[in-house]
Amino acid sequence: MFGVGLNREMQWWESEGGIGFLKRVGLREGWSIAEFGCRVGHYVIPAAKLVGESGKVLAIDKDKAALKSVRKRCSQEGLDNVDIIETEGELEIPAGDGQLDAVLLYDVLHIIEDMETLVCESRRVLRDGGLLSVYPTHYEGAHPKHHFKGVRLEEIIGKIEKCGFNLENHFTDRLSHFDHLKKDEVFNFVRI
Repeated sequence: MFGVGLNREMQWWESEGGIGFLKRVGLREGWSIAEFGCRVGHYVIPAAKLVGESGKVLAIDKDKAALKSVRKRCSQEGLDNVDIIETEGELEIPAGDGQLDAVLLYDVLHIIEDMETLVCESRRVLRDGGLLSVYPTHYEGAHPKHHFKGVRLEEIIGKIEKCGFNLENHFTDRLSHFDHLKKDEVFNFVRI
């Protein structure tokens, strides 16, 4: 069943394309993951399908309307493995130390004033060797916005590594950006 109100491109993404993309990122069945700044759930829905009933997805955002959409679409899809978490803008992930296998920070870091706090919080909740997957957008040279005006990609990577991560790989793929697909880079870090 496709999500109500989604264009055909995003319907395909949530039913097939996103699952394949997240497999390439490294997510696995049975994993517990969080997406911080999940918006309307274009990664949450395929992630929930991929990790399956034995896995768990934390969908975290401060936008009530967006989370209402995620909740509705999870219900339509019969996805019982998603916890919808509304924040007031705090940079906390509601999980215990070392409880998660992966954290997704997709198209969110440029709007976070204190990126290091969120990255270090991601490290806290990840198990040793856990995956931090980052889709950095809007940095210098890539339509800079908000807190990334004047910030280069190398600086973003350096700040993430400083919080206790090693850059494992990066790749270019077709992925969700707002309500369409575009070709862009994703960076995968491992918690050390």
